[in-house]
Amino acid sequence: MVECNQRGHGGVIINGKEFSFGPGACYVLFPGDTVTHLTDPEDPRGGIYCILDAPQLALQFKELGISSEAPFISPSLFPQVEGYIEKMLQDFKCRDAG
Repeated sequence: MVECNQRGHGGVIINGKEFSFGPGACYVLFPGDTVTHLTDPEDPRGGIYCILDAPQLALQFKELGISSEAPFISPSLFPQVEGYIEKMLQDFKCRDAG
């Protein structure tokens, strides 16, 4: 799963390790991860995500240094990742409506 936090603050606990984040953060969850999502009640988080069933993609993330221990994608890539997810969601809606 790839999640992009568009607004608010929160965190995620992945395999017992807690990570905090704010707007503009993207992170990856891998198969087998134990995950708890957290949100700031004063500034709830919100965003978009997609679940991908692509074992080779997980390997590519790991080659880039993204893992359960270091799950965040570089903030400079946020607009690009967010755009990919929004495009996938739009494409899905178009196929689903037909």
